[in-house]
Amino acid sequence: MTTTATTLVSRNPADPADVVVRFTAPGPAAAAAAVERARAAQPGWQA
Repeated sequence: MTTTATTLVSRNPADPADVVVRFTAPGPAAAAAAVERARAAQPGWQA
């Protein structure tokens, strides 16, 4: 099985030639874990 990492690039909106950061996008498992953490924290957001 082969996986390909996706690299995301964030650019300065005032100067698109200026790369602010490059990072590897998380895979499906990391995304699912982030959603679960957000769901667990959500009750604390409701005040």
